[in-house]
Amino acid sequence: MSTVHPRHCPAFVQSSTHEALCNALQDSLRACSRYLGAARALEDSLPVIAHAFRFTAAQEKEHAAILQGLIVVHGGEVVPPCPEDAALPAEPLVLLHDALCAEEDRWSARLPSCICAARTESYSRIVHACMRIAETEQAHARRFSRYLEALRSGRLFRAETRVSWFCLSCRQLHTGCEPPDACPGCSGHRGYFIRTTGFPFSPEG
Repeated sequence: MSTVHPRHCPAFVQSSTHEALCNALQDSLRACSRYLGAARALEDSLPVIAHAFRFTAAQEKEHAAILQGLIVVHGGEVVPPCPEDAALPAEPLVLLHDALCAEEDRWSARLPSCICAARTESYSRIVHACMRIAETEQAHARRFSRYLEALRSGRLFRAETRVSWFCLSCRQLHTGCEPPDACPGCSGHRGYFIRTTGFPFSPEG
């Protein structure tokens, strides 16, 4: 059975809201692609940060589905997927910094402009949906900021007090100020360990 889509609505297609939604959709698609690429680049050296990128990519994919749905249901034009990005830098600090800047731009500027346009043009459903997405993008920014600072300061695998660590590979638990150099469960290196307070990721990042 074929899927029936609503006919295009010229008024919506020509609106500022439609343009802003299309831009927001491309932002989410591009972020998903870049974060998956970053995860692949860090998989062997820093699996814990690779996991953060994959987790965030999945959320960006969901944002893209929501935005695409809003465009279609209001009679807008389907936006094709964006092309793959060029090769990403291999330096984890650069990957995290670039992701942080992109997320801050989305939640503080690009999505608010979409919300403003939708509010002005009386698309209340789009206003509420984009507000929720912006809140999640802000959590993404906090997540990347926390990992960036921890990596810069050498605190990614070091705590001031004894904490519980969780191996992403075999689910082994360890308690201490630092995770072991090698997991006693699977022999994976310490890059697989994350603080249990950071997994799964919370709304705070």
